[in-house]
Amino acid sequence: MSRSIFVNTSGWLALYNPNDPNHEAARQLWEYLRNQPVRLVTTDYVLDQVYTAFKVFGSLHAAQAFHALITNSAILRLFMADSVIFDRAWKVFVDDEQPQWSFTDCINYSVVQYLGISEVFTFDPTFTAPGLARIPGQAE
Repeated sequence: MSRSIFVNTSGWLALYNPNDPNHEAARQLWEYLRNQPVRLVTTDYVLDQVYTAFKVFGSLHAAQAFHALITNSAILRLFMADSVIFDRAWKVFVDDEQPQWSFTDCINYSVVQYLGISEVFTFDPTFTAPGLARIPGQAE
């Protein structure tokens, strides 16, 4: 059985933006993971943020190139939020145990819980919860 890792917005942006301060750490982790039995998971909510960031701060071409990579990847599972995930996320959002989380964070966390994922490729120091390990490490 392969290891599942959730890829959050900051992980994708660091990986594909050479000017990102976390680019080198993201690139090194990516190079390591490429040769491992892993399944990467991301959500349509993450892609919304990544596509928008590429278009606004980079170019539409960058967003299109990233979309092509995502749709042709053999190791990536794109999880589309449905009403079950949406309702779970809404409960996380209104329970407000993570007041710094956006609704997108709540969607992502609900997917992580639903799929039983324990590792997240992220550089977002606020995206943390008990039992959830941030990679490439806990350094902020």
